[in-house]
Amino acid sequence: MSVDARPLARARRLTLLAVVAGAAAVVPSAAADAPLLRTASTIGTAPAAPRIVGGSPVAITAVPYQVRIRVRGDGQPWGTPGPFSFATCGGAVIAPDTILTAAHCTFAGVNRIPPASFVVDSGFSRLDPTPGAGGAVIPQAGDTAQTRSVADVRRHPRYRSREGDQATLAQLTDDVAVLRLAAPLRYDAATQPVALPAPGQSPLGTARVSGYGVRSGGGTQDGGLYALDVPLLDAAIPEAKGGAGELNALYAVTRSRAGSTCQGDSGGPVVQAGTIVGIVSSGAACGAGQSGFHTNVAAPEVLRFVQGEANPPLAPVGGEGVALRAPTSTPRTGDTLTCSPGSWTNAPTFTFAFTDTRDGTTLQSGPATYLLKPADAGRTVACTGYATTAGGVGRTPQTPATPAVIGGAAPAAARTRLRLALRAPAVVRRGGSIRVEAQVRNVGGSRARGVRTCVTPGARFVVAASSGGVRAGGRRCWRTSSVRRATTKTFRLRVRAGARSGPAPLVTGTATATNGRTARDVARVTIRR
Repeated sequence: MSVDARPLARARRLTLLAVVAGAAAVVPSAAADAPLLRTASTIGTAPAAPRIVGGSPVAITAVPYQVRIRVRGDGQPWGTPGPFSFATCGGAVIAPDTILTAAHCTFAGVNRIPPASFVVDSGFSRLDPTPGAGGAVIPQAGDTAQTRSVADVRRHPRYRSREGDQATLAQLTDDVAVLRLAAPLRYDAATQPVALPAPGQSPLGTARVSGYGVRSGGGTQDGGLYALDVPLLDAAIPEAKGGAGELNALYAVTRSRAGSTCQGDSGGPVVQAGTIVGIVSSGAACGAGQSGFHTNVAAPEVLRFVQGEANPPLAPVGGEGVALRAPTSTPRTGDTLTCSPGSWTNAPTFTFAFTDTRDGTTLQSGPATYLLKPADAGRTVACTGYATTAGGVGRTPQTPATPAVIGGAAPAAARTRLRLALRAPAVVRRGGSIRVEAQVRNVGGSRARGVRTCVTPGARFVVAASSGGVRAGGRRCWRTSSVRRATTKTFRLRVRAGARSGPAPLVTGTATATNGRTARDVARVTIRR
């Protein structure tokens, strides 16, 4: 039995969540178009309404890490006299002089916005949404508004800006920037930092999003600060179903029946248990039931950049083709289940979790195989693969579960038994090649189904030619739909240039049937001059 979980192809285009507002004031705001949620893409259009869709109004003291970033649309320094237009984004205080935001908020198309064009406002709960008012702060009880200019902007080196406000998830990874303020903020009840997370995978559970963004796609601004507690979706869910799919190591994904982030919330914080786990980036649309895609701050590819590294390590990307395999379509106690992680980039190491899907109990975490025990009778088992690099942790979607495990051994006649024999001459000369036969014999009581035969050359040899088969890494593999008695595969190995003389492993082979156990054999040879 083989159970595969293959994500659907990524096709959706997402919209960035910056907001554009017109102003005739002398002080502009920050944010430019960037890749992924719906955001206004033209500086100077009619004002947009900043507000979390479906959220509730909150005082800044409830989310004191929240800031508003404004940026002039003409690229001039903030405070330059004369009329101007400006755009807005959210951000989060992580140190007195440091603000975390989305990289797309720091670009106008493909052009980097200079630091002097930004201004950061903290410690306030309401702004003036009137066109021409410049987004001025309207003091509220408990507010202690502060405004700071920006001295420097650091953008993630792998983020790629683009014209327009739409792109795919793959085009919008590493959407993170760090602003250094010209003067530090004063901490008080309305301005406080949020902690950075420990390195890890995409978060699960519940988080809070907040911001001054619009309340509906293309809506009008009301000037309030809003917050919404939202579930964090398993980011490994395929993109076509609202997750981040193979890019899950780099994204936190939210989806709620109550609402979502929207235009003007870009760059804002996604906070869980007092730590910032996400930076608002993009989404397909605004509103209830819509997925929001946020840069995963816990991924070391992101976190180590935030902490100052110029070239952080890469996170793993992949998981397509994850599969759970069993010897038969009706697994029994005593059978071994094997979890295959699918294909991945950036050379991760793997661990696997086997789970009873009836109640979510984790049966085993660690190796790729799980031996079904008597206590597993009746359980339906699925697996998840975890891929780890220095840049992050990605996970596969959970595979579909097996049928309920049957207790007791299968009748002997229903079993297949494979034996593998590798045959080759005992001696080969340096610079020469050698013919090898891999014979698979079925000595069990039933036809072997879906037989896969794979051979791996020893370190001093390389495959020179073969009778069919496909390359899989350094291996050569063949598939045979069924074997009643025997099947033989023939191939040649060539001695690698410079290989030393003497006894050496020639080739290692395995033969596995979907309804039987794996057979193995190793052949050795002597290399002579």
